[in-house]
Amino acid sequence: MKGCSHRIEDSAIYGDWLPDPAYFVRHHPSTPARHPVWLLSVGLPAPLARPEPRQIAELRMLVRPHAHALFTGALDKEHLPLLRRAVVRLPGGQYGDHRDWTRIDRWALGIARQPTAEGAPERRT
Repeated sequence: MKGCSHRIEDSAIYGDWLPDPAYFVRHHPSTPARHPVWLLSVGLPAPLARPEPRQIAELRMLVRPHAHALFTGALDKEHLPLLRRAVVRLPGGQYGDHRDWTRIDRWALGIARQPTAEGAPERRT
């Protein structure tokens, strides 16, 4: 993590975080004083979404993040097997891009304004 002032760990969620991002967080925790951490999950649109992925409680204990954000993503039926498509449609799920870019931008700007480990917001040129 040399050269970084903030960490954002993220994963798409299908009930849980995907294995690779969860593995990375488990095996590369850093002290929040050195690298402030935020967790980000991108999941299915309502009514298919869960309130929070199951692994977040464990990951919170490992990295003590400033926060966890859950954003709705995009759902493309061509990326799903036929049976999964039926599961999506039954409870009223809809395909498409459901990302709320205003909310995402506000969240990212809030992180950018946070102090670095040295105490001052990092300046980017």
